[in-house]
Amino acid sequence: MHALVFRSWKHRVKGRDWYDFEWYVRNGIKLNFAHLQERILQFNGKVMSKEEFMGILKEHLATTNMNQVKADVEDFVINRQELAIWSNEYFLQISDMIQFE
Repeated sequence: MHALVFRSWKHRVKGRDWYDFEWYVRNGIKLNFAHLQERILQFNGKVMSKEEFMGILKEHLATTNMNQVKADVEDFVINRQELAIWSNEYFLQISDMIQFE
């Protein structure tokens, strides 16, 4: 989750971060927010609440170029048709399914 939101590769995205995000949420893997907070503090020097984090996450999900995300991950996905559903709106819906520990 930290990599998805805070990876700083300028305008390049890493599709694997998005693939992992989808997999964890769709499989009901709970997000350990205390651990995430530690990583954010360690690597970004910020302290934030769940609400603040979710706001940043949703902004990122809403504004990232999905064509770049798909292009970066499509060579590693067995069935590329699975990526047809990937859109900013789809990932925003997924974000509402995040479960926290």
